Amino acid sequence: MRGLLDNLMPKEVALQAEDAGVIKANLDVFSTVMLAVLAGAFIGFGAVFSTTVLTGNGLDGAIKLPFGLMRLLGGSVFCLGLILVTIAGAEMFTGNVLLVMAAASRKISARRLLRNWGIVFGGNFVGAAATAYLIFLSGQYRLMDGQVGLTALRIAEAKCELNFVEALTRAIFCNILVCLAIWLSLSGRTVIDKIAVILFPITAFVTSGFEHSVANMYFISFGLFVKEQAGPQFWQMAGASADHFAALHWRQFLLGNLVPVTLGNTLGGLVVGLMYWGIYCRPNILMRYDDRELLRQLIKDGGRLSKQIECGGKVALIFQGRTFHGKLRSLGSVGLMGEFYEASGLPAMGDAVILDVELDGRPAPFSGLHGKVVDTLHGKNLMGRDYMTCRVRFAEDAPEIKDALRAAQ
Repeated sequence: MRGLLDNLMPKEVALQAEDAGVIKANLDVFSTVMLAVLAGAFIGFGAVFSTTVLTGNGLDGAIKLPFGLMRLLGGSVFCLGLILVTIAGAEMFTGNVLLVMAAASRKISARRLLRNWGIVFGGNFVGAAATAYLIFLSGQYRLMDGQVGLTALRIAEAKCELNFVEALTRAIFCNILVCLAIWLSLSGRTVIDKIAVILFPITAFVTSGFEHSVANMYFISFGLFVKEQAGPQFWQMAGASADHFAALHWRQFLLGNLVPVTLGNTLGGLVVGLMYWGIYCRPNILMRYDDRELLRQLIKDGGRLSKQIECGGKVALIFQGRTFHGKLRSLGSVGLMGEFYEASGLPAMGDAVILDVELDGRPAPFSGLHGKVVDTLHGKNLMGRDYMTCRVRFAEDAPEIKDALRAAQ
């Protein structure tokens, strides 16, 4: 038996990701904006930490570390940003691409999904750019005789020099790793669990030079503030001039970097979200049974799973004169799985029931199907609401369902 501190299994993480998406998509505008601004600031904290650590390699008699090792150090400290987002709580665009899982399960509308993405992206930009400007006003870029500012300029310049395809593909890989870090953090029960699983994916994307839209909102904005507003004393200390950074300008930042990177981050997040949704959240036996029941069912069926209609619908369960209305989870040739939220009176294992099934996109319902409850599973969603999934095996063949299953093949 699993303990209370055991990490969640992948199929449990999938349900938690879906439910979290529902909550995020239904936050009011003010809360969403504030949390998005915080996320931009948090990522900015990780970025300034990373910039400072990357400065001074081999200068003033220090040992010059290899390129990869310096990248590793910079990436490991950048993790501060996502740790703050995850533990302290904030809304980050790249992570919120995973809301697509809730949309794919029709728990939120496409309008709600796009509304969240738009508000969060804008709030992230405000938080990251404002943090960059305040860090600039602090004079932090003048540390080590201006070498910190010079490092920031080089980071921003390198990002603006990427062509569209380079920025797009680096962004895809970046958000695959970021979304995997968030996915892993959902499995953790403790703060230490969540921090530990964040470290490696985030360090990997920074070390590899992949592109993160929210991080770039800080990195490139800060570089532009230094280039445009730093005084002559800074340039004299740093031994450089603004002319050395010709590719670094606002148009190139917004159109040449932020557009392809945002697109790539979206595609990368969709890869992770839709892949796991397809495995665990669409109607299928692997998602809806616990492990022991799954093994019993597979053994009973000789390792073969009956064809199922993968579509939404409603189910009415009639038991002892009462009718319970629920959501259809899956439908096969021998039975179905439904989800119900009634507080009491639902049948238990072994009880006989009558079913009416209404499939989305099919005009005529299946009515008067007799069956027997063979499994029930109780749970609680993230909003604290109790629910029960109920698996019913049909008492006899239902020719009309078999015909529908054949048509779905």
